[in-house]
Amino acid sequence: MKKTSIILALVFVFVLSFSFGILAEEITAPEGDPNQYVVKEAIATGIDSDNLYIGTVGNWNAANEGSKTYFENGEALNANDIIISNNKVGIVLAVGTRNPWGYPAGSILDAGYIKDGTPARDTVWAIEFLSNRWDSWAPDNCGTVTFDLVKYDFNACKEGSGLDAVKVTRDYTIGGADFDVVTYYGAAPDVDYIYVYNQMTNNGEGSVELANSFAITNKGDDGGFMKDLDAINCTGSYGNKEGQEYSTFIALGDASQFDRYKGSLGYRELVADHEYAAGETVLMQNYVVINDNASTEAINEFMADINKVEKQTAVTGTVKDAEGKAVANPVVVIEKEGKIYGWYIGDQDGNFSFNLPQDGTYTAYVERDGYAKGATQEIATTADTATVNLVSGDAKVNVKFNLKDQNG
Repeated sequence: MKKTSIILALVFVFVLSFSFGILAEEITAPEGDPNQYVVKEAIATGIDSDNLYIGTVGNWNAANEGSKTYFENGEALNANDIIISNNKVGIVLAVGTRNPWGYPAGSILDAGYIKDGTPARDTVWAIEFLSNRWDSWAPDNCGTVTFDLVKYDFNACKEGSGLDAVKVTRDYTIGGADFDVVTYYGAAPDVDYIYVYNQMTNNGEGSVELANSFAITNKGDDGGFMKDLDAINCTGSYGNKEGQEYSTFIALGDASQFDRYKGSLGYRELVADHEYAAGETVLMQNYVVINDNASTEAINEFMADINKVEKQTAVTGTVKDAEGKAVANPVVVIEKEGKIYGWYIGDQDGNFSFNLPQDGTYTAYVERDGYAKGATQEIATTADTATVNLVSGDAKVNVKFNLKDQNG
């Protein structure tokens, strides 16, 4: 080969290497940034395949001219924020963009689904793991936050094999005890959920009691509603605005770790109280389930799956009004032992279908805007199929009150 050909070939390889990020360097936080972080080369280089994208917002924007962030109306605008997405759903981690509550880098800033190959609208304001609920854990006492690309087996719960995952490492200090706080984020192909495994290790010499929380805040400007699913220990946000219908729920894989809900109108928490002995490590298998409709079908099916529900009853039916006319797009609410299990949305003709675990009796009723709650009906899940025909409540009417005091 001629000398000039060799030189041209080397130049060509160099250009290809540069364009695919092979020469990407480690990213560090700007001097003076309250959040000190390091994004390792493997993430700066990124992964871009048919069913997995892991990379920075800066890389995404460079390849998609005109976009400011991954999800429409997203909060993650800094080039160093990290995207994790399969071909169905995705999240963006707060790195250069501050967590809206002021917490350390590494939380979820954006989450949404992928529609026709394109990221849709952001569905959350924030999702974060809290070491001890809303205490003083902040950028100035968490150390340098490190983001690395590792192999993690989310079934065996160990590094070294499994999915490509983003590992986030930071510190937490309370009462003289130092904790390692590690989160593994992963997205398997063709699923509508994200793994968020949170691990706490007490490096102190004494025991410490903590209230670990997994929290979600909705998008107030999108009018999202929040609801606890008491029967399955989940909480989340759902809504339908500007053409995007969605539901985004967070869940604990191990129900025994759940102690209580906390929160208010705009955010909810799943709280797991635990007393950490010296040297003890606790792993919380958390999940974010994202779907493109406002029902809870995705989270209900997901929880049935991870709880290894072997048999389910296929429930079908129709909703009609008091006059026998079909009710378009009714909301069928399901309760179990007086607790909300979920809700499902029917079609234009009032037809609905969903699955329930074969583990007892459920109660169904109809909620409809402008109407009273429909009559309840029991669903016995002892058979493989069940038909339930529901009737919506009476239409609400305007009532005028004339009030007078004792003087008329």
